Amino acid sequence: MDVISHVIIEGASFGNTHRQVELAEQRTAAALWFITRSMEYQDEPKIYLVPPKKIRSVVFGNGDPLAEDEWKDLPKDGATSLSCALYAMMKGHRLDNTSKSK
Repeated sequence: MDVISHVIIEGASFGNTHRQVELAEQRTAAALWFITRSMEYQDEPKIYLVPPKKIRSVVFGNGDPLAEDEWKDLPKDGATSLSCALYAMMKGHRLDNTSKSK
C-alpha cells in the first residue's frame, strides 16, 4: 500500500498585523523541512497552505468560530493545530484531487 503524506500548514491571518513576517518565515521553514525530508524517501510531498478561515469552515461548519473558543480547555496553539489535523482527516482523499501548485 502506498502511503501519501499530507502536510497542512495554516496560512496567514491577514487581519492580524503582529509578527506576520516571522510567521511567514516559519511556514516556509516547515514546508522546506518536509520537502527535504521527503527527498530521502523518494516520496513527493503533498504540502497545502490553507487559509485559517477555510480550515475553520471545514472543521466547524463555519469559518467564524476560532479553535481556541471551541476548545477552551486546550492552549490556543494546540487548538489551532488540532483543527489543522482534523481538516486533513475530514478532507481525506479529496486532498489528492487538488492541483500540485497549492
